[in-house]
Amino acid sequence: SRASSYEQIAAVCGVPVGTVRSRLSQARIKLGEALVETASHAHSDAGTLTDDRRRHFAAMYDEYNRGSSDLYIASCTNDVEVSFGTDALRGPQELVRGLAEDLEVGVRQHVVEVVASPEITIVETRFENPSDDPSHCPPAATQVYFHRGEAIRAARIHHAPHQPTAA
Repeated sequence: SRASSYEQIAAVCGVPVGTVRSRLSQARIKLGEALVETASHAHSDAGTLTDDRRRHFAAMYDEYNRGSSDLYIASCTNDVEVSFGTDALRGPQELVRGLAEDLEVGVRQHVVEVVASPEITIVETRFENPSDDPSHCPPAATQVYFHRGEAIRAARIHHAPHQPTAA
């Protein structure tokens, strides 16, 4: 069996849930730093590829924030699968529907960082929630995009946990 929730991991490791969250957060930071370092040294064109992908994803999310998912969809293969948690959207039509639902309620996403290799792009985004529903989406997401050539064939979205509000 696989431990996939903070609580399950804490139980398997015999540590508090807060320790699991802290250690995973530290690991994500170290992984991000290592990926940036590796991307800049591994290939002579890695910096160029990352810059190109950063521009592409920034344009994709800028267009999305203006109410259109056209560039996002055009960037995907016809068999694209985007998963988040236990849910998944399969194919461009489902993806358009999922993106439209967030747009309709006023959710926007902003690119924070991009790291790329020929087959994978990691995009960190922060969410901007509607003022009447500030907890609609978590504060941020790390999105791992898998490419077939330049097209996105799959994505795994990992949402940052909501931060507890002060009482």
